[in-house]
Amino acid sequence: MYFDNSPCRVCGAEVELRAHDASEVRHGKNPDGTVDLRVCSNPDCPTNATSPADTPTP
Repeated sequence: MYFDNSPCRVCGAEVELRAHDASEVRHGKNPDGTVDLRVCSNPDCPTNATSPADTPTP
């Protein structure tokens, strides 16, 4: 089983783990990526920006 209890690297808030979209792996976009997506629970965190280019990794 996979656990990642580390806080957000940007703001320090709790991070939720969510499954990747299966189409990302199937279409070769991220075959070696992480097991889950790390999503910051703080809605004001820069990692939750609407533009992917401006979004740091939580």
